[in-house]
Amino acid sequence: CKCLPAPQQLIKHRLFPCALVFPKLAVELDMLEFAAGLFVNLAPNEMAWAATLTEFLST
Repeated sequence: CKCLPAPQQLIKHRLFPCALVFPKLAVELDMLEFAAGLFVNLAPNEMAWAATLTEFLST
């Protein structure tokens, strides 16, 4: 069979596998980028979430 392994197929569709072998869960790469941006802008107030969401949606 010339099929790609499951993790490679997931990455091809912009999904990040949560396990290297037999992944049962995957997360969209866009969601991971949003989470990374949220942690960069994280502050002890409610403006961090709003600023991250605004930046994420403008790209």
